[in-house]
Amino acid sequence: MKKIIITLLLSTSLNLIMSQSISFVGIDDSVTDYNLSDVQKIIFGLSDVSIYLNNDQVISIPLDEFKNYHYSQETLGSEDFIMDSESFKVFPNPTQDVFKISFESKSAFPYTYKIYDITGRAVLQKELGSLNGLHTETISVKEFPSGVYFVELKSGSLKSSKKLIKL
Repeated sequence: MKKIIITLLLSTSLNLIMSQSISFVGIDDSVTDYNLSDVQKIIFGLSDVSIYLNNDQVISIPLDEFKNYHYSQETLGSEDFIMDSESFKVFPNPTQDVFKISFESKSAFPYTYKIYDITGRAVLQKELGSLNGLHTETISVKEFPSGVYFVELKSGSLKSSKKLIKL
């Protein structure tokens, strides 16, 4: 079976009407959208993400088949709160001891990164302060147990997350 990499993009924006949606972007760039008002719950399990829809449909995605996810609850203005995930990179991935995050600073607010384990518990956090231009940060995960982690980068109301695999 071909491995399909899916990007789970959860986005919240406030334009004239508050619009919340879940978009699944396949490796072939096909997009499937669901309105969050149709979603009962989202459960991050040890091996998959299950999305329960109001019509009793359940969508299950193995954790190793999507690159990242994003969800922003802030709705304070008319702008989109999705950080440019193309400029936010996590490498090498998978990693054993250290990895780097790299991103282009476009926000006037200070940057913070957090690393979450698969249960959603924050295991590491660092405030990077206000930055200008391209920034690269080296992070040690030598003492972390092997597993799946999520690296979240935040600046003001902007957030982006990437999956990290620790060998």
